[in-house]
Amino acid sequence: MAIDIGQLATSPAPAGPVPRSAQYRPRTADGGQAVGLIDLLDEVGPLPPVTACLGRAEDGGPLLLRLPSPEAAHVLVAGSGSASTSGLMRAIAMSLALRNRQAWVQIVLVELRGQSFAPLAALPHLLLTVIQ
Repeated sequence: MAIDIGQLATSPAPAGPVPRSAQYRPRTADGGQAVGLIDLLDEVGPLPPVTACLGRAEDGGPLLLRLPSPEAAHVLVAGSGSASTSGLMRAIAMSLALRNRQAWVQIVLVELRGQSFAPLAALPHLLLTVIQ
């Protein structure tokens, strides 16, 4: 499965009422509304085991990645340097860590440049420290 980060970077503004916690979220360059991971996970409710919440789909529903699925045996995240591929990877790791026990999900993060995974260094789900 390949994910084009350019298509996931923004989501359209929701049609219905906006939750109080999301009312003051900034708008993106194309007019979409920024999506908060915690708010989205609260809205979605329980997820199947080892399922990551990536953001909102074009229809406003949650965009989920069920890792045990045969279609998602491998995941490639690709995008330009300004597309926030690291942001998507942080969202995947955080949503997995927030909704799954450490015994079910163990994560290895390899940092190719910068310190984009530094905020995740304290996750108990990390099998190793962030590899530089």
